[in-house]
Amino acid sequence: MMSEKYFKASVQYLRYVSISFAAVCAMSMCFGGFDPWHSLDSLVWTEMYGQPVLPDAAKPVFRLMFLLFNWLSILCMLLYYLVATYALAKKEKWACFAFLLVGVFWPIGALFIAIYTSVWSYFLSVALMALLFLPPLLLILPHFTRK
Repeated sequence: MMSEKYFKASVQYLRYVSISFAAVCAMSMCFGGFDPWHSLDSLVWTEMYGQPVLPDAAKPVFRLMFLLFNWLSILCMLLYYLVATYALAKKEKWACFAFLLVGVFWPIGALFIAIYTSVWSYFLSVALMALLFLPPLLLILPHFTRK
């Protein structure tokens, strides 16, 4: 049986990670990449184009892609912040399964992207999402699955 202390700490962690991830995505949107530091970007460009910088001919397409990716990520993370703050804290069952979507299915989606595009450095995104969201889910999941 999970202690109430672990549950509250897990909810607080999920709130913090969601709002922090939204802030990073907002910065990334300004800089036009996966992350504001362009560390993942340079790995992806090296695998795709053989150089750590995006070629000029590819910039318009990727600018639009990054804009859409970052806006969607910001909206998702703000939604998860609200779900953690209001629904998960009240122990509503659907909220736990909403976080399962980001903790399990987002990394699986990123895994498919990495495999389909053969850009193996994108596995960093898979690992980041799994590391950020899966551990607290493992702590709160038993609370929602027991009878």
